[in-house]
Amino acid sequence: MTIIQPAADRRVVCHFLERLDYGGAEALVHTLATSMSDSHYRPIVCCLQRGRVAVRLEQSGVTVHCLNLRRRSVFDPLFVFFLLKLTLALRKLIREEAVAIIQAHLPDPTIWASLVGAITGTPVVGTYHGLGIIPPGRGRLDPRNRLRRTLYRMAGRLTARTIAVSVPVRQKLCDELGFDPAKTVLIVNGVDTAAVARATPSARARTDLGLDDRAIICCVGRLIAGKGQRFLIDAMPRILERASTAALLLVGNGPERQAYEERVRQLNLSTRVRFAGERDDVANLLAMADVFVLPSFSEGIPLALIEAMAAGKPVVATAVPGNLDVVVDDRYGVLVPPGDEHALAEAIGRLLADPKRAAVIGANGQARVRTHFDVQRSVLATIQLYDEVLSTRPFPETSGS
Repeated sequence: MTIIQPAADRRVVCHFLERLDYGGAEALVHTLATSMSDSHYRPIVCCLQRGRVAVRLEQSGVTVHCLNLRRRSVFDPLFVFFLLKLTLALRKLIREEAVAIIQAHLPDPTIWASLVGAITGTPVVGTYHGLGIIPPGRGRLDPRNRLRRTLYRMAGRLTARTIAVSVPVRQKLCDELGFDPAKTVLIVNGVDTAAVARATPSARARTDLGLDDRAIICCVGRLIAGKGQRFLIDAMPRILERASTAALLLVGNGPERQAYEERVRQLNLSTRVRFAGERDDVANLLAMADVFVLPSFSEGIPLALIEAMAAGKPVVATAVPGNLDVVVDDRYGVLVPPGDEHALAEAIGRLLADPKRAAVIGANGQARVRTHFDVQRSVLATIQLYDEVLSTRPFPETSGS
């Protein structure tokens, strides 16, 4: 039986991020906060804007504080007022909740939290979830990116530790941005592999989405250019030549949805591509899939891919950092070049045509993620990091003490 320590004997860790919509960082926050509830830390979550993940956290008993602030660019004339409001709100939260440590998620919240931590004396751990640290489409000498690099390095100096979720992310932080390797630690993300494996196919969802009697190709991720769903859509006509019953299920939302829906219409695929939007039942959707595909151009550690493998599904993924850390080689999945619709179609078609090979790959992948990417490994490593950072600090006092 698990014994939960009294609140007075538990230090408060505040997970801080911009929004609580569905995404990799938000999924990790949910996992850490809910998995630490029986540890010697009491997790709370603070965000600028609410989202659907906030409801899930509160249903699990995790306190969520929403600051109701609209983020501002550093080049926005109102940025100073945004930063002042944010600083005052976080200071108040730290005092009232007796926050012992802040774990900030993603680059900009790490910058903001590092400043507040320096003012209040609260240690901050910054977490970088992917390689998209510098916005794409800008030259190296672009003043916006030069300023970002400066701010990231400043935050790296102010934070007690920086967490990188994969080896390529840590290399980028240390080699390209100048982070201190001694303070930059690797903690690989994980999922609750047992819970995902227990999920059952949703017959209702299959019917509601018009997928009855279809071989389902599933892709989970934000609908943004970097996730590569456009190439998966373009691959569907070739896939259908080999697997006439196939259908593509896209789970997630994002700014490219309208463009992707238009592309589906252009290809006359409206009966073969389904947009499911954001869902609370992703594990059940994975359970009814025949193949999972992640055609992204870059990843930190792709939780959607790990979940699919935990569900025992054969996976096709692009051979990019992050995906390579999980799939490794063709024993655990099929790797294809990014942006190559022909390779996607060939790999998916072969798996659909060879159920025995698909089953072997699915079983191998499931065994791999159970060993290397189970959530308990990352949770324990994160708790140990908190312990290390706070080892010489007394318990903070509440505002009423």
